[in-house]
Amino acid sequence: MYPSLNSFQPCDLPTLLGSLQPIAPLLDTLADVVFFIKDLDARYAFVNQTLARRCGFKQCAQLLGLTAEQVFPERFGPLYTAQDRRV
Repeated sequence: MYPSLNSFQPCDLPTLLGSLQPIAPLLDTLADVVFFIKDLDARYAFVNQTLARRCGFKQCAQLLGLTAEQVFPERFGPLYTAQDRRV
């Protein structure tokens, strides 16, 4: 097994988000991959461009701080947010 996997330590959300910044442009080029991270309140803290476009936004920043309930249609949004809060 890889040594780095044996010594993995969880980090806080700001540290995780900061560590993703170097690869954020790569994540934005993956047209078939939706990538996101949510905070403990089920709000989007990081999203890639694919998710933003699929949700009808032009920029990733427009999704940040929103919950699935605020983004998706009434039929699905509350279900997604409730599921996020259980995780």
